[in-house]
Amino acid sequence: MNKNLYERFFDEPIWASGPDSPDLTPHEWSLEFSKWGQAACWYKAAENLDTGGEVLALPVWAWRKPKIQMPKTKRGYLFPLKIRWGTPIVAPFDGPTAATWSIDALGNSEEGIAEIDRRGTVSGTDSFSPALITTREDLLEKGELAYWELYERIRRWTRARTSDALNKIYAEIPGIKVSSTDLEIAATEIETGPRNPMKKILTQICDPENPGFTGADPLRVISTEIRRTALEVMRLQLGDTQKGWKIRRVAKELGTENIGEIYEELRTRYPSDNTGLAAIRKALDFAVASSEQINAIEREAYLG
Repeated sequence: MNKNLYERFFDEPIWASGPDSPDLTPHEWSLEFSKWGQAACWYKAAENLDTGGEVLALPVWAWRKPKIQMPKTKRGYLFPLKIRWGTPIVAPFDGPTAATWSIDALGNSEEGIAEIDRRGTVSGTDSFSPALITTREDLLEKGELAYWELYERIRRWTRARTSDALNKIYAEIPGIKVSSTDLEIAATEIETGPRNPMKKILTQICDPENPGFTGADPLRVISTEIRRTALEVMRLQLGDTQKGWKIRRVAKELGTENIGEIYEELRTRYPSDNTGLAAIRKALDFAVASSEQINAIEREAYLG
């Protein structure tokens, strides 16, 4: 059985499944993800707190069903939506308190006032996790592990996506040759370079002021962000233009390599791209150069 998106992220199921049982659902994987994300968010908030007494850690996620169009396999599932609090998500605690909250994601738009009692029970809301009353040191100790666990999982997933990007380029330009050096440089650039998607993803998870994943479930957003970055970096490493794939697709659909015709079609389809004639020529030349390289290698092998 092929691993689904969530199994690829977490490497193994949360609990063992029988040999004939279906894949774990997006809801089950979102539950595990939300635990790590909440602990990591509390950790980052506690770093900036200076107190030796009890602290109140407010819940990070609210569980809601999407109110927007979702893939058929995800309809009816609950997903974690980021809660925006009117007070710091981690703050000193000296007794029952109240805080304003709002949610705006996956078609859900809500707001209200939550009351938190001495035990951390949250009332005035629906489907919120309990608040946690603990110490700053406890949040730092447990949250640091969760933060770096998330970081490492995303980093490894990012590297794996480099291979996925390469397969897509192979399909786009059959027979293109990519050296192991090119692959390693691209993987390193994706992990540590300015286009590194990990910082943006971790901010969406851990920054209480960041609205988080508003248009899709969290792991789908993470997957899309990493895949897009991997493709951009890999294409640039090989000498392609950022929109080369789009240009070549239009040329193929038109059945021509006439730059003028391709230019006019691109302006019609993608007016905001502002693709110039030089970019079109470079994209077409890249495909030709790749094919000539392949033919040269094949001729050399044939002639010995």
